[in-house]
Amino acid sequence: VAPREAARPCRIREGRALQAITGLGMEAMESPSRGGGTFISSHLLRLPTETRTKVFASAASCQAVLRILSPIARHYCLRACFSGEVDEDVVANWSASRKNQGNNHRRAVESLLDLGVWKKVLKDGGKQANNKATYKVNERFAEKLRLILQSGVRSVWSEPTEVARRMLPDAEELRRLSQRRWDSVLLFLAGGDGQNTGSGPLNLEEVLTRLGLLERTSSVGSKRKRDGDEEGGVGDGTDTESEGGAAGPRPALRTTPEGYQFLLRPAEEQVWRIVGEFLSVQCGLDGESGAAAVSFLLQLGFCEEGKVCKLSVLSGGGGDAIARVARALATLGLVYPFESPESPGEFWVLPTHLSKLLCGGPGTGGGQGAPP
Repeated sequence: VAPREAARPCRIREGRALQAITGLGMEAMESPSRGGGTFISSHLLRLPTETRTKVFASAASCQAVLRILSPIARHYCLRACFSGEVDEDVVANWSASRKNQGNNHRRAVESLLDLGVWKKVLKDGGKQANNKATYKVNERFAEKLRLILQSGVRSVWSEPTEVARRMLPDAEELRRLSQRRWDSVLLFLAGGDGQNTGSGPLNLEEVLTRLGLLERTSSVGSKRKRDGDEEGGVGDGTDTESEGGAAGPRPALRTTPEGYQFLLRPAEEQVWRIVGEFLSVQCGLDGESGAAAVSFLLQLGFCEEGKVCKLSVLSGGGGDAIARVARALATLGLVYPFESPESPGEFWVLPTHLSKLLCGGPGTGGGQGAPP
């Protein structure tokens, strides 16, 4: 049998395995990662190595990380997960048979190293000249990936009970409510009538200011002098409406040029910049709470429409920190939290159509903005 024909069944099995792990169709498997993948990677890169390793303690998180990788990087992970390590020259040969794959190979390896999935170790401590290196797979990541390959993916999402279903909004109403909340966030930034979340779980004014999308002005006059116009909106100093509709002065705010550019960015980027800044302030980038928060967001990317999950299952030990994250996501319209009617004090989450923006999963629009 010709070598090319002999290798074909192996590639087919490999492709089917990756399809089962990532939840992507074959067409998506052969194309670069879409949607929010770039923004998830950017946030993961901000995490300390120790925190990133804690994220890999969750099988769902490892599944989400694998999903955002390029097709070549996904295959590299699958090939190396059982051996735990692979020589540098062996990896180079995996793509050597294909034309014009040098750049893709290099980017795939770099992404695995940057995310901490692989670690480059020089043989003999690098003492010998022209010494080749070995790529070692993160032990936790390899362990979870092997578990998924051997046992399959266990979904944490389930159908709501009949009692819960009667109190939850239907699909059309849920889409309308979530979209309205997200549009309100953008409207607030643009200077319209969107609602600031004030002292709630997500202080939108503070987050947008820290991101440089809004700025506080010392007075109305200074704002006009800088802008050279009399336009109203976020920065005109005349808005006296506070949370709940009560009258009261609010510090003058002005949308920055970066803020207007932000409004034109893909919805995936908008969501991740806001959520990422919230996490860095509320949960930090290190420690158990930071890792649990990121794992929670990654698992939301694999939610199933119309299904619910108990918040404690998604928290990964994050406790109150994850509850705050869930309330903040509800403010943005990404989830619909509710208390179980059968078990008072037990909270569940119902993902909305916007939740998949967190992982750029199927149905997010592929980076073309928020779904209608």
